[in-house]
Amino acid sequence: MNRVKLELFLDLPMPAIVSHLRACGLLRSTLMCPKCAVPCVEYQLKKSPSWPGCGWRCNNCATTFSALRDSWFSRTRIDIRPLLRMLYAFSWEQASFRSVQHELRCPDGSTISRQTFVDYCRLMAWALFIFFPNSEYLFDEQSQAREKGAGQEVCAASFTASIVVSDGDRLRIAEFINLQAHVSSPSVNMRAAVVTSVKFMITDEQKPIDDVLDTMMSSFLSAAGDENLDVRRVALVVLNSAAHNKPNLIRNRLAEVMPIVYHETNVRQELIREVEMGPFKHSVDDGLDLRKSAFECMYTLLDSCIDRLDLHTFIAALENGLKDQHDIKLLSYLILSKLATLAPNDLTLKLDKVCDPLKTQLNVKNKQNAVKAEMDKNEELKRAVLRTLIVLNKLPEGTRVVQLNELRSLVSNTTDLRTVYEALEKDGRRGGFAVENTVE
Repeated sequence: MNRVKLELFLDLPMPAIVSHLRACGLLRSTLMCPKCAVPCVEYQLKKSPSWPGCGWRCNNCATTFSALRDSWFSRTRIDIRPLLRMLYAFSWEQASFRSVQHELRCPDGSTISRQTFVDYCRLMAWALFIFFPNSEYLFDEQSQAREKGAGQEVCAASFTASIVVSDGDRLRIAEFINLQAHVSSPSVNMRAAVVTSVKFMITDEQKPIDDVLDTMMSSFLSAAGDENLDVRRVALVVLNSAAHNKPNLIRNRLAEVMPIVYHETNVRQELIREVEMGPFKHSVDDGLDLRKSAFECMYTLLDSCIDRLDLHTFIAALENGLKDQHDIKLLSYLILSKLATLAPNDLTLKLDKVCDPLKTQLNVKNKQNAVKAEMDKNEELKRAVLRTLIVLNKLPEGTRVVQLNELRSLVSNTTDLRTVYEALEKDGRRGGFAVENTVE
């Protein structure tokens, strides 16, 4: 549809426009009365300035409903004609703030604000994504540049999920099933959006979509092996969400996906690049977020699916995190503490490999030219290691492990470490740091 055809379409009588929108799926073609649970009939509403002569009426209770009821347009308060012009502009043209302001200018001179423009930009992407899933131009380079930094694919995924989860009828679920094909789409943003939508569908409540998700989860989890970093990361986020809210969706699939999770715990040198910041050079690790997602999955799976995990391989992957960057080290210490509680025998067998990185961290000294932020991070890591040591000291067979005994000796022979350890141990007896062993 070009702009001329759009204007010809908008010149049609309102009933004809509504009829076409219903045929496209943008408006409901049927409506059930939420009170009586009987089909409503088309009705000529007396007050409907934006949609004159269009609505629904229940013959049983005489309740009337807008034509917008349970549709994408129910989220808007703008007249149909400028709204469809905006929809066209956002899908095919470079919609600018000024052009949309001009399009929606009222007779009194008032128009939309810049924030409203951004909100509607996202809303248009949502509508086109859910009702026209084949429209991959939504996520082309121009679209990405137009809304750079706004997380367009996440917005679209969130809206897709809200439509499918809240409206459990067969039509919406069928639309979701059609989206499954886009897991292998050539568009990176489309793949990311489709996989992310699954995350928003997995809630702690039972929904009609759950049975469909159960049959399709393997397809979405396969995105963890995608060639793109962002797609792999969102696939791991989906895995983490399922492990937390509905572990039954993934329990029988862990044998397929866990090797990928373990592989992502490795630091990949090809993803580390140097950027110049004035006279200085700074290293940027593009794989850091992906590794965080992998360790977050491991943490959550200990609670819900530990009986389906090969703990020897699990602990071997955890060793990578104990030697990684600050945030991942903190997360790895939490995983280690939880393992000591949930699987003490398995951890004891690997305790010699685990204790060495802990000892190395306790021996780290601040550089002479270290800034306060670096010193604070170092102290935070040492406190986290000491908290972990408190838990490891409770292992039944821990006293037989030479490396753990060396770690204890290091702490007891170092005044600063011993003071902090005793304070943490005292707080631990009162439950002082139990709340810190959580991952959001």
